[in-house]
Amino acid sequence: MLGLFSSSRAVTARRRRVAELTAGAAAALQAMHPAERAAVLMLANAQMAMVARARGEAFLSAPSRVAAAVGAAVVDELLEIHAAQSAAAARAPAAMGRYFRAHLQATLVCLATAAVADEGAARRPACARLWRTLHEQRDRAEQALVWLRRGEAAAGVPCFPPPSPGRAVTDIDALAMAASVPAFLRRKRPAVPVAAAGGEKPA
Repeated sequence: MLGLFSSSRAVTARRRRVAELTAGAAAALQAMHPAERAAVLMLANAQMAMVARARGEAFLSAPSRVAAAVGAAVVDELLEIHAAQSAAAARAPAAMGRYFRAHLQATLVCLATAAVADEGAARRPACARLWRTLHEQRDRAEQALVWLRRGEAAAGVPCFPPPSPGRAVTDIDALAMAASVPAFLRRKRPAVPVAAAGGEKPA
């Protein structure tokens, strides 16, 4: 019984932390330069592709169907990544601040996406809002990629996770990642049926 209580507290704490971190994500993205938002789109897609390779394609196609334990594990991993990125950003030169913030924002978008797997479809609208804000700037992809590559050179580490061992993300790969959002967000949600009599929607 104690173990169940402790587990319940851990779930509550994890979900509260995700809610706290992602609460201001939409506003933070809106405040970024359009090219930076396109950069975040690339980074978030690269990170979600890494999650899908490690944990299953359902994270991109139907996250609400992912096993709860798997969704929770990915959220925990992303929280650790966010903490490490925050620490790196705090140590970085001021001139690199925007570059590191782009990585942090990408991880928050991924957290919001993994939360759909961890908490269910109720988190989908907030997740969709973040991806839509990024996807609106997809036409800035080339400008964003130049900016990311400059930051990558200055930081001395790859800005994208490798798609497979020994292979780096090419510019063509990166530009492709700026053209899309996860598959489950590309599907239209079913329309609310209209009542046959009176033409009114059901309450």
